[in-house]
Amino acid sequence: YIRQTGENPKDVLDRVVVDDNGKPLPAIMLEETSHSVWVNSEALREAGIDEDVQNFGANIYMRDSQGKLNGILLENAGIEIMELALNVTKYPDLAEYAYNGLRYGLETLARMGITSAVDARSYWTRQHDSAWERALRNNVLSVKAILSLWAYPQYTDDLAQIKE
Repeated sequence: YIRQTGENPKDVLDRVVVDDNGKPLPAIMLEETSHSVWVNSEALREAGIDEDVQNFGANIYMRDSQGKLNGILLENAGIEIMELALNVTKYPDLAEYAYNGLRYGLETLARMGITSAVDARSYWTRQHDSAWERALRNNVLSVKAILSLWAYPQYTDDLAQIKE
């Protein structure tokens, strides 16, 4: 749809993610490879991201042909806004949420006969590693798994992050 209309993700989400009174609601969508998220104007506003934001390191804010934010945040820029969104949602127990999601994924893999998997972005701040450990303890781990723990660029103490 976006390719057909020429609209950017921010504009589309601004138009369709509203409450019953037409008031914009913050929206964030993780695209399937998890290398980017799509957000609307309200999500950008709540995150404190404005047109003055600059790309730096792995924080990449995509823009339209006029230089305005188009709602696509790449790599760590997307990770950071997703972390913010998860901290304000109805999921106060991220460990349980991560575990339930992993169990669903493991059941799906088992149905397909898949016996090995790589979790290429295991976010330790979202309790992904704890979910895998819990699945092992509860004897529901149905695959040989390799976890690639995410290194957060915004944490300046790499040794502390590695220890964690």
